[in-house]
Amino acid sequence: SDSTEVAVRKHAEDALKVAVDEGILECTEIAADNESESKATKKYTFYHAVWRTALLNLMLEGRKRDLHRTIAETLENQKDDFVDYMFNTKLFNHWICSHNFSKAANLALEVGLHFEERLGLPAQSIRLYNDSLDLLREDKDNATGIGGFSNRVFEEVDVGDLEYIVRLQVALGKALGMAQRMTESVTAYQDALRITQAAKASKDLKDRSILFPVFDGLS
Repeated sequence: SDSTEVAVRKHAEDALKVAVDEGILECTEIAADNESESKATKKYTFYHAVWRTALLNLMLEGRKRDLHRTIAETLENQKDDFVDYMFNTKLFNHWICSHNFSKAANLALEVGLHFEERLGLPAQSIRLYNDSLDLLREDKDNATGIGGFSNRVFEEVDVGDLEYIVRLQVALGKALGMAQRMTESVTAYQDALRITQAAKASKDLKDRSILFPVFDGLS
C-alpha cells in the first residue's frame, strides 16, 4: 500500500542519513536532467571499501547472491551498443557472484575473445573461462570427474548449459594454446569431447557443429 511504501522509504532514508553521519557512506547529489524532475537524485557510495567488505561478510550467502543478481540486472538494463570490455568484465563478476552460470558463460566467451584477439592477453581469457566453469565444477581438492565435474553435473545439466560448457572448454583450449601451455590445451579439448559423451543431455544436442572446433583443436 502507499502508506507502507512511504514508511519503508522514510526508514531507508533515515538509515542512510545515519550511515553518512557515521562516515560509512558518502552522499552525492546529482542534478535533475530536466524540469519535470522535481528534485536532484542522491547517490550513495561506501566511504571506504573496508565498509563494503565488512557488510558483505555479515550477509548470508543467499542474500549476497541476490544482491549481485540485482546489480547485474540493473547493469544489463544500462547496456548500449558502445559498452566496453571493462563494463562487461564488471558485469561478468556480478553474474559469477550471483552463481548464474549461463549469464556468466555467455559474457566470458564475449569478453575472453576480446582479450585474445584485440589485446593479446590469453591469461585473462583463461581466468574468465575457468571462473565460469568453476560454478559447476566440484571442489578442486576433491575433483575426480572429467574436467573437474562430478557425475551429478552430467546427470542434471540441461542441454543449454551443456553447450556453454563445451564452448567454454573449446575457448579454454584455444587460450591455453595461445599461452603456449600445450599439454593443458590438449586436455581442455579432450575434456570437451568426453563431457559430451558423458552428459545425459548430449542426446538433445541439435547443433553438433559445436564439436567441430574440438577436433580442429586436437588436430
